[in-house]
Amino acid sequence: MNVGDHVDYRAKDHEERMLGHVLKAEQYLKKALAINPNDSRTRFLNSAIIGRQGREANRRKQVALAKTVRVEIDKAIEFDPGNDMAWHALAFWHKTLAEVGGAKRFFGSIIYGSIPRGSYDEAVKGFQKAISLNPGYCNHHLELARTYVRLKRKDMAAKEYEAGLACPDRTSMCSRFKGRARRELERLRAGEDPIRYRYGAGE
Repeated sequence: MNVGDHVDYRAKDHEERMLGHVLKAEQYLKKALAINPNDSRTRFLNSAIIGRQGREANRRKQVALAKTVRVEIDKAIEFDPGNDMAWHALAFWHKTLAEVGGAKRFFGSIIYGSIPRGSYDEAVKGFQKAISLNPGYCNHHLELARTYVRLKRKDMAAKEYEAGLACPDRTSMCSRFKGRARRELERLRAGEDPIRYRYGAGE
């Protein structure tokens, strides 16, 4: 099930409805893991569900969940190295944790325990691997573009935004990803930081 097919992101209660679908998906995933714990897609989806839980968790719990997410992603890749979404998840994991600044990491480690380290360079490698496996999925290009923005490689970022916009719509989320890519590319060309903007419902 693609949650995007069942949730109107413009609705005021879309977060609540999304959470309901996530909880239902979690129940099915537990059953799937019990039947076949070595399935790559199930492991990837489990990492996504755990990551989604982190949005409502406190900082200490988020640190613990980040480590668990990484275990699930690594398992997904181990069981199927051709799973492009697992490589995307690994790259996104690195990108997200690379955004934790030095001071935040230092003080966070004191309070919450060791915070996993991420790397923009590893994120680039992961997104590139995902693209090599599935070049027509727009979100691979969008997230690689955002990583290049962080690395101040604007020409490469623009190239990936454009590549994402040229991809076919393969999922219900593609129109949203492309809308974001289009707006971020416009801001990049205008000399603005394209990823400081926070998107609202339906964007």
